[in-house]
Amino acid sequence: MQKHFIAALRGFIRVVLALVILFEEWGWEPLRRAFARQALQRLLDLSDDRQFRQPREGSP
Repeated sequence: MQKHFIAALRGFIRVVLALVILFEEWGWEPLRRAFARQALQRLLDLSDDRQFRQPREGSP
């Protein structure tokens, strides 16, 4: 059981290190833009939901 955990942990660390190296090579701006776009889309989705949401019975 412990061997499987260590193997999974090593795999995770390799992926994280590979991503760090990749983003250091490309720069962090594409990652920042991707998260900003995702956050903006979430905000737009939330505002659309609030606009069309029907009030529940008994709520003020």
